[in-house]
Formats: sequence, structure tokens, C-alpha cells
Amino acid sequence: MSEIANEPRKLPFGIKIGYGFAALSDGTAYVFFYSFFMLFMTDYAGVDPMLAGSVSLIVVLWDAVTDPIVGWLSDNCKWKWGRRRPFFLIGIVPWMITLVLMFSVIDAEPQAKFIYYVIMAMLFWTSYTICDVPFKAFGAELTSDYSERATLRLFGQFFSSSGVAIAVIFTMLLVGFFSESFQTNQAWAYVAGVYAIISFFGYIVMWRTTRGWDKPMAERSAEEQQKENVFKTYYDLIKEVKPLRYLLAAILAFMCGNSLYGSGIFYAFTYLLQWDAAQIAGANTYITVLGFILVFVVGALVKKFDKKQILIVFLTISTVSLFAFKFIGMTAAWQCYAYVTFYAFSNLGFWALIWAIVYDVAEVDELLHGKRREGSTTAVGSFVQKLGSALALWLVGFSLSIGGYDPAAPVQTESALEGILNTITVYPGVFTLISLILVWRYPINGKNFQLVRKALEDKKATGEYSREGLERIL
Repeated sequence: MSEIANEPRKLPFGIKIGYGFAALSDGTAYVFFYSFFMLFMTDYAGVDPMLAGSVSLIVVLWDAVTDPIVGWLSDNCKWKWGRRRPFFLIGIVPWMITLVLMFSVIDAEPQAKFIYYVIMAMLFWTSYTICDVPFKAFGAELTSDYSERATLRLFGQFFSSSGVAIAVIFTMLLVGFFSESFQTNQAWAYVAGVYAIISFFGYIVMWRTTRGWDKPMAERSAEEQQKENVFKTYYDLIKEVKPLRYLLAAILAFMCGNSLYGSGIFYAFTYLLQWDAAQIAGANTYITVLGFILVFVVGALVKKFDKKQILIVFLTISTVSLFAFKFIGMTAAWQCYAYVTFYAFSNLGFWALIWAIVYDVAEVDELLHGKRREGSTTAVGSFVQKLGSALALWLVGFSLSIGGYDPAAPVQTESALEGILNTITVYPGVFTLISLILVWRYPINGKNFQLVRKALEDKKATGEYSREGLERIL
């Protein structure tokens, strides 16, 4: 590697592709769990629905707690080849093993099954976090160029969307295929095995293609090589790094709205539109294809416009449409397709750009504290993301219950249908609006980010720097 890590360099196309392959692993495994694990436990493993829901709740909370720990560990890793790289090798093998075991049917008493699936799921998500949090932080180490970070994360988003498509489209097809040779209950373990191989492949490709592009121990400052208390790390970040507070609040608000949309849309398909499985599959395919198209749209836009401004425009489009469809309704196919099209702007835009925006906080943290803690900044963002998802699961149940939704009723009441409509329009609209305001208030943009970079250079050269133009940031 001819250039020092963290310089505002442009990355070769092959590095971006290689980096993106790990997102393929993340997207496949993430959606496989969240879309099918409950179904597997209740319909194939014979776990009581109430216990299955408890498994999911415990695991989500555990996953959220481990994010900050792994982020802090990766920032303080002293391996000579880099801070993030060892975590990929440590996590990927247990990730593969526990993914298969998590989707294996066991013959045991109900309580034993509950304990087994809690343990397997906790081990899987621990392994997943060991890979995923350092992987997200790794992008900030590859380059500190404001626009190049957005482009890099777009490659990640493209491969992540590919993983989502694989899990959504092929899971039940693969279950059917393996059921022809094995019992259906066993087929799920073979499907998990396929996805485990994809996960391993993605991280190994990323490991090899990006080798030599991270920051070795010898290039780190004395401050960076000093290990500090995990609680002090997060206290300093949240208390003193003002831009991070805006981002954490924006992520929390967006995730509440996004999860309401993601959970509520299937109720809308079933009860508002009364669609069958083929029509629902058609809509999901359209959403997937639209996501790929918008990746390229965002990719073209970031070459000409500030990534913060792009996200503001996309969030505005979705916010307006969410409130509009409260009055337009959701009873015809054209309404549904228009609705998911407009919402796709914020859904894709947020995931494609938010981590690239979080990356920029690392320079502010370095300016204030003399340390680069990309792992901790991305980890606390990931923690808030999962906290928002957990909160939204409760909000979905609350929204449906106050409307009088009855899963056993053959036909839902008008108030129940109104509750479903509110779940995918007004409620996510409020949270998306809050997120929009917070992103708009977020103080870093392309222009003043260059001032942060200059201040860093001055501080390293002379020990002093000017705060002119940085008042809102510092």
C-alpha cells in the first residue's frame, strides 16, 4: 500500500467490490433470521409461539448490548496488521456453525427447546456482531474522503440488497428442494448451511481484496495505542461529540418508523389489499428491484451533490408520501406500488448513506480527543438502530391492539383496518419527520468537513488549530 490509511484517497474499483462482498454475507444472514426464524421455530421446530417470541426478544436485546463491546474491542485491538481484520476471522467460523445449529430441529421438552434456541441464537448474533461492527468501522479506515465514503457504502448497500434478495426469494424454494431428499424439518439446516457458505465466502473475499489497506499499529498515534475504559469511551463520545448525538437520535427515530413500515406492510398486503401469496411475492420482487435501481441513482447523485443533502431530499419525499397515503388509502394495487416506491427513497437512501455520514464523526472525535474510534462510533449507532427496532415491535402491537385487530377473525373491523393503515402511514410518518429534522440539524457537510480535516492537519503539525467555521460542530 503506497498511501497511509485514513488519507482522503480514492479507492480502486476492486477494493470497493471486495469490501462490498462482506455486506452480501451480512444481508443474507440478517434477513434469513428476521424473516424466517420465528416461522421455523413455531411451524417446524414445535416451539410454542409465546416462547418463540420470548426467544426473539432476548436475542434482540443481547445483540444490541454486544455491539458497543465489540466496537470498543476493535478500536483497542493491537494486532500489527490492523484493528478490524482479526475480528473477521475470529467471528466467521462460529457464525457458520451456529447459523446451522440455530435452524436445526431438536427432539426435546419445550423448556429444553427454549433454552437451546436462546443459546444458539445468542451465540450466532455474538459471532455476527464480531464480524459486522468491525466491518462497518473498516470503511472509515479505508478512506477519509467525504464523497468516497458514500460511494464505498453504496457498494456495500448493493451487495447487502443482493443478500436480502437471496434470503427473501430463495429460502422457501431451497426448503422445498431439500425436502425432496430429506425431511422438511431437516431441510432448514441445509438451507442454513448454504447461507453459511455464502457468509464465509463474502468475508474471505473482503479479507483478501482489502489486505494492506487498513491502518497498521506502527502508523497509529500514541493516543490511539493507549487503551481506555469502555464506559469512558462511550461517555466521551456521547457527551462531547455533538454531531454524533444528532445522528444517534436520527437513527433511533428512523428505525422506529422503518420497522413500523416493515412489519405493517404485510398486514396491509393481507387485510387492506387482500392479496394472495403470488401477489405479495410480486410486490416484494418489485421492492427488491427498485432498491437496486435506487442504489445506482444515489451513486450518480453523490458524485454531484452533498450526501447529507441527498438524504434530506429522500427523507422529505418519504415523509410527505407517508402522510399523503393516510388520505389516499391502500385498497388498490396502484396505491400500494406508489406507496412502496415513494417510501423506497428514504429506506434505500438512509441505509446507503447513514454509515458514510457516521464515518465523518471519527475525524471530529480525533480532533477533540486525539483518537480514531470508528468502531465505537459505528457500534453505538448500531446499538441505537436495534433499540429502535425493538421499540417499533412494541409500537406495532400497540397500534394494532388499539384498533381492535383480531388475528383469529376471518374479517377485520373498520377500526382494525384503520389501525393497520395508521401503522404504515401516520406513525412511521411522524418518526421519519423527526429523523428528517435531526439530519437537517446535523452540523457536518462537505464544506465544513474539509475544515475539520485542515484543523486535524494543523493540530498534528503544530499542536494547535483554528475553530473558525467549526463552531456548530465543536
